Amino acid sequence: MIKIRRKFDLKEIAYSRLSMVVDAYVESDDIRVLQGLLKSGIRPFYVGKMSKLYPTRDRLNLFVFRFTGKSIERRGNLLIVDSGVSLKELGNYAVKNGIAGFEKVMTVPGELGGSLKNNAGFLDQTIADSLLFLLIVDEKGERRLLTREELDIGYRHLETPFPNAFLFQAVFRIRRETRFSLYQKRREAYAYRRKHQPSILSLGSTFKNREGIKAYLVVKACVDFETFLGLKIDPKHGNFIEIRPELPKINLVKLIERIEELVYNKFGFCLETEIRMMY
Repeated sequence: MIKIRRKFDLKEIAYSRLSMVVDAYVESDDIRVLQGLLKSGIRPFYVGKMSKLYPTRDRLNLFVFRFTGKSIERRGNLLIVDSGVSLKELGNYAVKNGIAGFEKVMTVPGELGGSLKNNAGFLDQTIADSLLFLLIVDEKGERRLLTREELDIGYRHLETPFPNAFLFQAVFRIRRETRFSLYQKRREAYAYRRKHQPSILSLGSTFKNREGIKAYLVVKACVDFETFLGLKIDPKHGNFIEIRPELPKINLVKLIERIEELVYNKFGFCLETEIRMMY
């Protein structure tokens, strides 16, 4: 399946429902479509559910590509997953089939591709914990298989040796656990998220934790206001900022910069954002 749109508003696919019109939009569940675009000289901007992407403008001159492959396949002790699969879909499949390693991180909104790029995690589990291989398309449109050892994997990041590589499939090691245990861990993860994190529309954690330092505690220690330019900083978890599609997009940028300034003035270091801005 292939979908091609001109002057497409990304709010139709964005988790945040934020509007941004791009010049061209192509989505397909066939990776050969992307290979063809790259080999013809087009360099698309890649998106998924945009759960960590923030459009700063109403219109941007971009050619956007979205991969919508949804395959999940078991081969022996390997689990092969398309990058268009959401973490919730992957987690539900894994729990149902007694496969451990996704029952906590599945509570994070987003699709596998972007979640791998950010090495998304929740509690003591990250999406890359059981990752063995990545299948990518490089800038020339060629497919490549990368081993875990060829990847730079760390806290909230995963990099390949190829700039602007598109991650279209991941291979995980299957680790078995009883379905009862996995169902219980999944319930506990969702309960923890409901208790400790807000239900407001947001892009999740705004800032990355530093070694031994929780970002939300740093924000709480520096910020003496709950709203700024109409945006609310959640009182329960200071690392979550409300998204309001009706307000000017620049308001969130200004709020983040203000928080960064306050933290630097008080503690002498800069917080790094988890959110990726689209300028």
